[in-house]
Amino acid sequence: SSSEQETASQLQLQQSVDLASATVELESRRVAEAQAERKVATASQTLAQTRVDNARTRRQDYAQVSADKVALDTASAHASGGFTETEGGYSVHLSTSGETVNLGDEDYEIMRNAAWHRGMIQREFELEDMARTEQEYAKHKLVADAQVALSDKRISVAQQGRAIAVLRQQQAKELLEYAQSKTFDAALWHALADRMRELAHLYLDRAIEIAYVMQSAYNFETDAGLDNIAMSYGTSDALNGLLGGQALMADIDYFTYHEIMQTRSKEIPIRTVLSLSEHFPYSLFQFRRNGVASFETTLELFDRLYPGTYLHRIKSVEVVVEGVIPADGIYGSLRNSGVSTFRTVDNTAKARLQPLETQVLSSYTARGDAVIFQPSNETRGVFEDSGLCTAWTLSIPPGANDLRYESISDLKIVMHHTAFHDPDLETVVQAALPTTGSRSRTFSLRESRPDAYFLLLETGTAAFSLTAGDFPYQHVAPVTQRIVVFAIAASGGPAAGLVVDLTGPGGVTARATVGADGSVSSGAGSTLDAFIGKTPLTDWTVTLDPAVNTAFFVEEPAGSGVQRVSGIRDLLIGLDYSYTVRTGA
Repeated sequence: SSSEQETASQLQLQQSVDLASATVELESRRVAEAQAERKVATASQTLAQTRVDNARTRRQDYAQVSADKVALDTASAHASGGFTETEGGYSVHLSTSGETVNLGDEDYEIMRNAAWHRGMIQREFELEDMARTEQEYAKHKLVADAQVALSDKRISVAQQGRAIAVLRQQQAKELLEYAQSKTFDAALWHALADRMRELAHLYLDRAIEIAYVMQSAYNFETDAGLDNIAMSYGTSDALNGLLGGQALMADIDYFTYHEIMQTRSKEIPIRTVLSLSEHFPYSLFQFRRNGVASFETTLELFDRLYPGTYLHRIKSVEVVVEGVIPADGIYGSLRNSGVSTFRTVDNTAKARLQPLETQVLSSYTARGDAVIFQPSNETRGVFEDSGLCTAWTLSIPPGANDLRYESISDLKIVMHHTAFHDPDLETVVQAALPTTGSRSRTFSLRESRPDAYFLLLETGTAAFSLTAGDFPYQHVAPVTQRIVVFAIAASGGPAAGLVVDLTGPGGVTARATVGADGSVSSGAGSTLDAFIGKTPLTDWTVTLDPAVNTAFFVEEPAGSGVQRVSGIRDLLIGLDYSYTVRTGA
């Protein structure tokens, strides 16, 4: 790798610096050796010169001293003859002092001359010997001079070698400093490699996490139950942990292979419109009171509508508000729960955890605003791919909307979703569907029976009929299981304390008092239990007795004695009923 190469280069440079330093030390020692050798040669030269000088001095001194010695020996010989006289005396010139000395008058010619010749011969011999010694010393000096010259040359060579070694050392140091000071040095390469390894592990962990989500989504879509994604993708030591991402990609590609090889059914697009007034009337009633409707779409609902379908998945959800709404639309939200149920191809009902999502309600429409908000295939929409059978909460806050909630006739949830279909599952589901069912419906006098409502305001009595047309056609022979009377005051709140006389099937009349929440229901010994188990398809009469409802009546015109209902916005009759599912056309 680049980091390893950089480390090797720096190691080589460091070795070059060390070698150059050692070379400098060696050459320094050679210079010191040459200098010491020159000192020895210089000392030899000096000694040779001293010997030459001493020999020359000895020769000069001997020349002087020997002459005087000969003269004196001659005089001594002359004097030793006895009884000899020399006229004028015997004179001797002394070379050392430069003076002439008269030694007397005795004359022994023969002895004196012989002594003089003998001394001179000895003198010449010693002078010649000294001359040869001087020449020898002179030759020694030439050798010493040559040694000094050779030492000078060695010093010059050693100094030049040392200069070269110093230059190499300086160059090696400069190269090492450059390698250590440049941006992409060995330490930085190592740091970059470590960081890249950390990032690779981070992205691999994220990819594994996303792959787990993909696997869950695929299993939900196809009910395959695959478990291919591993917890870790560290490869063998032989690969040093490499190719983990490629191993993960191979496992991910298996899902594409499985879809091609195993999938037998095609997704079917479906559009379902659910009316709250038909399927969830109590939720619609609560919405009219506080702007919030909670309801749940169940497997039974879609099994009845689309038998044999399974693995329903939402593509988009729309909310349609029917009634008098402001020109700028409404503002609110639609939320799902974190759990959905779904049916598999083997007729097994399963639960699935899903994200809690919220869709904001505004004047935005997918068809009208698609040019501005262009859909993306890479990003899922709100509720997209979530389960269809889940709990929902629709909220249109009164504080954010210029809306009369009692004017809302219905709320419709439009669901675009997909599903798979299996003929065998259809047979099983249809066989298991109950022949009876139960449902709830609410009838507003003001909305569904306006004539009866205004008659109630004028006279305190309203008569109306419930027929088969007021119920879904597939609901045959409905039977009342529970009945609730809701009274809404003019202010929009509960008309608590209102006494209602309700006449129903068989002409039976039951008197009930509305509670603090604006409702009164059957059960627990209520007088409304008289209608339980009977058909709601009959004539009904609602009567408000002014004698017990003085707070809800007013004399109009004053003094006329005519009592009219006041302070009541609406009366609603809610029914929980059982029915038989229609089988024939």
